Amino acid sequence: MMSKERILRALTVLSELFVTLHVNMVSRAAIVSVTVLLATGVVTMVILSNYGDKNVILERDDCEHEYDVPPTPVKSSERCTQPVTRFMFVKTHRAGATTVAAILYRFGVTYDLNVVLPSTGDLFGWPFEIRPGNYLPLKPGLEHDVIVDRAVYRPDVFQYFFPNNMVYLGILRHPLNHLQSCFSAYGLQQLYNLPAKGPIQTFLDDPYSWERKLHSQRMKRKPYSFTKNLQAYNFGYSIGLSEDLKRTKKFVDRIASDFKVILILEYLDESLVVLKRQMCWDTRDILYTNKTCCQLHDPLQLSDKQRGNHRTFAAADYMMYDRFVGILKDKIEQQGQDFQDELQDFKKKNKQVKDFCDSGDVGEKKMTLEATKWHGTFDVGGKTCKLARANLHELRKLAHDGMVAKGRILTSRRPV
Repeated sequence: MMSKERILRALTVLSELFVTLHVNMVSRAAIVSVTVLLATGVVTMVILSNYGDKNVILERDDCEHEYDVPPTPVKSSERCTQPVTRFMFVKTHRAGATTVAAILYRFGVTYDLNVVLPSTGDLFGWPFEIRPGNYLPLKPGLEHDVIVDRAVYRPDVFQYFFPNNMVYLGILRHPLNHLQSCFSAYGLQQLYNLPAKGPIQTFLDDPYSWERKLHSQRMKRKPYSFTKNLQAYNFGYSIGLSEDLKRTKKFVDRIASDFKVILILEYLDESLVVLKRQMCWDTRDILYTNKTCCQLHDPLQLSDKQRGNHRTFAAADYMMYDRFVGILKDKIEQQGQDFQDELQDFKKKNKQVKDFCDSGDVGEKKMTLEATKWHGTFDVGGKTCKLARANLHELRKLAHDGMVAKGRILTSRRPV
């Protein structure tokens, strides 16, 4: 029998081949062959690893039941002791993700972390998987800490390229609100050639027919849809699974198992306080001043049939949203009144910072926010406001210039 070391080396080579084949969309037969070899190697490694160490097998039940158990919410009595400083964020389209991404980018810049920077633009290969050429490499011996810019979440790919102890974060929006935002942002009325009056209602009368028409004409080479499970796609959901509810449920279960926090746009402040508590961060780390965040369109006037059509059509997005709203509410409920008190304190402090930063030329002025049971005393001045108001392009440049100055990245090429 081969030694564990030889099998491990072989698995490493096969993993590299698998990622290359998958990313470059090589034939399905080739990918299946490599997958079978990988699976065989993994099974062999498990047998070797467990020989003489039976405790290892107790770490997980068989995979059939692994994702059926939702993560246990953190109780209010459970407090973290060390801030989490390694994380990847799924930046979902049209879901308030830019506001959260700015908070996370700012965290990386403030605490001098190694941010994964796109080699160009603001995409890591999206709508395909991330590749080594999509980001600026660090000098040997260093590891990336923060991934914020847009990428498709694939656990095997991310675990291959980046540290295994990364925490995964994401954000979702109610699918109907999301659909409305996509119609507005991407000009879908024109793209689908829908009537100017009531385009969304017309689309939802028969979404499958409109979608087929578009994909047969202009979207046939796209692995995603603007209207069908686009949020789930960012988390790694294949559009080909859309009608398979059993596999869709397993996908959602896996995301629930992999991700520490999924924020909900309709409950953004609540989500940020949950994020703060679970990441062991400070209140100042989650402040935001974005004026356009969370603006809602006028409510859609839809019939029950149109609403039902959308729930069936975008089943994965609804399944994810319903699941993670439930998880968020369970976490909040288990943390009791203390959470509600902190939420009100956060809203108050966030408004104070917004008002201060919007009061004109802050310059050398300073505002001191007194300590509470949830945070210490901290000052807000011109530099704080400038950083809080910075857009992603500006934050990306700050992170880039700081890492170049410290000699951490192999190239000084500046992201566009």
